[in-house]
Amino acid sequence: MANLDHLFKPLQTVETASGTQFIEYANAAETSAEAPIDMSQVIKTGNMPAGIENPKAVAKALLEIDSWLPFAAEAYQISGSLKDFIVTPTVIFLTDIPNSNKAAFPFEEMSAWNTQAGCITYKSWKAKPAHIEHANGDPTKAAGVIFDASMRSVPNYLGGLHRVVLLNGWDRNKYPETANKIAAGRHGFSMGGFVSDYQCSVCAHSLRQGECAHITKNGQLKMELSGNKLVYRIARGVTGFECSAVANPAFRSAWGLPIG
Repeated sequence: MANLDHLFKPLQTVETASGTQFIEYANAAETSAEAPIDMSQVIKTGNMPAGIENPKAVAKALLEIDSWLPFAAEAYQISGSLKDFIVTPTVIFLTDIPNSNKAAFPFEEMSAWNTQAGCITYKSWKAKPAHIEHANGDPTKAAGVIFDASMRSVPNYLGGLHRVVLLNGWDRNKYPETANKIAAGRHGFSMGGFVSDYQCSVCAHSLRQGECAHITKNGQLKMELSGNKLVYRIARGVTGFECSAVANPAFRSAWGLPIG
């Protein structure tokens, strides 16, 4: 079996109030956005654009934002008015399926209560900042805010797959060039999350305890398959902390085509 270490980035870590956390970023080429929503037009006409999978749910989520947006706006130095935003409902991953970085986010993890965030785990992305190219060190440099997060079942698939969807809001005035590209469907997106630990998909070994026969201590794979089992990292203790607009990905699926 060929060694695949060169295909994967070593794990990044950061110190938080909860201790040392791994940082996991999604590959933009695996991220899918629905049609961008120009809130100035929605407020003016009362109509959602075509291409939104669940317009009633999106509209309901947007109606609840006024109660907290002014407070987030002060912290992130963005507009406090909903009409100034371009909104993108964005699928950040499918549960249980490993991404190209060989990391999977299981349904039981996403649907569990997150004691650090005080919510169900998939909701931990809500109200976090939206950035450009993961330049997330300074919240006042945010390009927007994540208005909401939801988890939707995927129809016509075996195994109970779910999509985690972020309702990202981008301030059209703060970084107009980026907002215009997003409005035109010419930007990719990538989520950022903290991960307390990873387990090996084959032997369930904790990476915090060091490497196993299948994965190195830096999270790189030693092999692609172990027998008939795929080797990948299962994320545990996940907390969302941002979503970024990233440069145009190589694959058209990240530019704005919905997952059916």
